[in-house]
Amino acid sequence: MIGRCVLLLTDKCNASCKYCLQGSHEYDRIAKRADYDIDKVVSSIPKNTEIEIQFFGGEPLLEFHTMIEVAYKIKSMNPKAFFRTITNGILLTKDKVNKINELDFGVLISHDGKHHKSLRGYDDILTTNPELFVGLKNRSFATTATAFNYDFYEIWDYFSNEAIRLGFNPSEFPCKINIIEDCGSTDKSLMIYNNSGFEAMLEQVFCNMTKEIKSGNFDCAEFIQNASLLETLYSRISGKQKISPMCGYDFTTLTLDLAGNLYHCPNVFSKTGSINTRGFKTGEFNPYIHTLACQNCEALLLCGGGCTASPSSSKHYDCYIKKLQYKLLIKFLNDCSGGI
Repeated sequence: MIGRCVLLLTDKCNASCKYCLQGSHEYDRIAKRADYDIDKVVSSIPKNTEIEIQFFGGEPLLEFHTMIEVAYKIKSMNPKAFFRTITNGILLTKDKVNKINELDFGVLISHDGKHHKSLRGYDDILTTNPELFVGLKNRSFATTATAFNYDFYEIWDYFSNEAIRLGFNPSEFPCKINIIEDCGSTDKSLMIYNNSGFEAMLEQVFCNMTKEIKSGNFDCAEFIQNASLLETLYSRISGKQKISPMCGYDFTTLTLDLAGNLYHCPNVFSKTGSINTRGFKTGEFNPYIHTLACQNCEALLLCGGGCTASPSSSKHYDCYIKKLQYKLLIKFLNDCSGGI
């Protein structure tokens, strides 16, 4: 069953983030307006059911008017649909914020804390236009942990302090930390690998999470950060969920551009088919999941074979992270089995 639809609006971006999964943004990899068939794309989205519609780029706000046009069409067809987008925030204006709020968008702002400018190349929204961020009704931040920016507590403290500076409760500036991955274009110097500092920090995160959960606090940053990992692992251990990549871009996600071309991943612009093909399928076979190395690895339950777009030369980065997480997740579940 399709639970999420990712609509690729553009592969262009107005930033040059050092760790971008999409590489150098070599343009013209997805359909242009002349080829759009918006009505047909909208009609391919499941109706009369709750479904997440994620508008993706590149930088989706480069195609803001198209995004809003499509959102209205989808909402008229399926009132239960809800919208999300991830943006660097550079192009936000008061009018755009009002329109986004009108459609009840969830907005994830890419931000890298105190390392923001060095990693992303532009001033952050909390410095230049904080009123635009706080004006968003459903807002949160997303940070990418790299070899130079991996301390979760440093990142969380940054956003807590910014919230207080701007007169808000820290809980109103939530931040999800994503650990850097490589789809073949990432600067390898940014990858986290055999990093004792990162390992010690992650162990502390799980140690503190265990204490907080045993005391009944499920609102701690550590649990919020790892809740989806815990839910996924527990569901797979119990047999309630089949093994698939953690990113979620699998057979439950429909990823397409506005001409109806299908993609297996919104970060790698390689077409896999079209909604115009009879009996089209979502998802893509994972090239790693049935290898001997994966089959013999206990962390397979968590990673599901890892990123399908990651080249074999970069798999060791992903394996390193997932094995660390798996070990700590299992320990947490064992330690808390009597208290959850």
